[in-house]
Amino acid sequence: MKTALRGFVVKKLREDEFKSRNVQMRLIAKKNPNGTYTFKQVPRQQESSTKKGKWMMRMNDPRLTYWEVVIIFLAVYNSYSIPVEIAFDPAPMRSAWFTLLNSAIDLMFLLDIFVQFRTTFYDLDTGDEVFDTKRIGSEYLKGRFVIDTLSTVPLDTIAGLFTKKKLPILSLFSLLKLVRVTRIGPIIQKMNVKLQTKNMMKLAQLVQFVIMYIHCQACGWFVIANKTEGPVMGSGVSPKWKPPMDYVDPDATPIYEDTVWHQYWASMYHSVLLLTGNDIIPRGTYQIAFVALAVVAGAIINANIFGNMALIISDLNKKSQEFQNQIDTANTAMKNMALPTEIQTKVISHLQYIQDSLDKQQELNEFFSFVSPTLRDEVKGFIFHGALQSNRIFCNSINVMANIIQCIELKMFQPDEDIIRQGDSAKAFYIIAKGECRCRVRDEYGRW
Repeated sequence: MKTALRGFVVKKLREDEFKSRNVQMRLIAKKNPNGTYTFKQVPRQQESSTKKGKWMMRMNDPRLTYWEVVIIFLAVYNSYSIPVEIAFDPAPMRSAWFTLLNSAIDLMFLLDIFVQFRTTFYDLDTGDEVFDTKRIGSEYLKGRFVIDTLSTVPLDTIAGLFTKKKLPILSLFSLLKLVRVTRIGPIIQKMNVKLQTKNMMKLAQLVQFVIMYIHCQACGWFVIANKTEGPVMGSGVSPKWKPPMDYVDPDATPIYEDTVWHQYWASMYHSVLLLTGNDIIPRGTYQIAFVALAVVAGAIINANIFGNMALIISDLNKKSQEFQNQIDTANTAMKNMALPTEIQTKVISHLQYIQDSLDKQQELNEFFSFVSPTLRDEVKGFIFHGALQSNRIFCNSINVMANIIQCIELKMFQPDEDIIRQGDSAKAFYIIAKGECRCRVRDEYGRW
């Protein structure tokens, strides 16, 4: 870690002011004609977290992440159960236990609406976290509030209380619960995990979306296929769809008289065929229209989703493949030289350590490139606080420590790499935040 700090003039600040949690130090630097710098520290007041209203939850609160994971899990469950209930209406889904489970899930979604009204957000114009409940409510009302409400309120049950019968069309509003699944993306982005782990999560998200799409399309197709439109061209033949294989085996049990389990998997099989652009021999206007739209949607998904999957997989394998090539080259060279196993193990361990250090340096540089200068100084202060405090020259002046942190440039060195050589120009000094180094000095005869 080095700095090009030559000389500076500091405006004195009280120590308690510098340590205040609600103050961030901004450094204004001016270069003088003689090459020195004049620094001026300016405290910037931040919005205090004590301004939160009652029952407020900050958007970066880990508890909010756990809550959203629970809501997404319930939404994923609904994305599979609701289409099955609408299309096949199996007996277990008509039981009291299933009704009780759905009511509990609706209650959780209703509670989620309240949580959204009490969750802060970042103002994109100012970059500040908004705690004002009126602004939060207005932002949510302009966003997902209508969809969340329509998907939460059991409209079919309420209508049944007045009409004394179940209206299937109102059950379609329950499909709006599937919109909550789209919150997976923002949650993955907010997670504090390594890039490779995050890419694995994105890949799993895409796979889950494809499976969910095939499932919903299968249920939708069975609803359309089971619908009778009337005679076809006056022939008196019902246009109910028959699986293509049933034409080969006339003695096969009609799909509409088979078990729900067989109906579902037969529909899933033909949904996969639609996704890949195959023909399933639709009959009737509704079926032809559905198949046409499904083939178009399948082409879009094949181009988009599978393209994104290929990019993520390529990104996952890129670094590991390059490193593996280096390992293979080293192994080949060591085998040709017939090096002992002990030396080979040391070489491989060294290469792995070097690769890990290079990755960390690259990630560190990228990290500092997109954070603000104030946050960058806070991170550097955390890294170098212990090293500066243990130094007798700097430990008694918190203002000097603050300005040194402002000028520090973080750098990582590899094992056996020279940091500075005897006789080099004194353009910088180094502070070791982590690790050890060895210092060797030559005498007047050039001996170590």
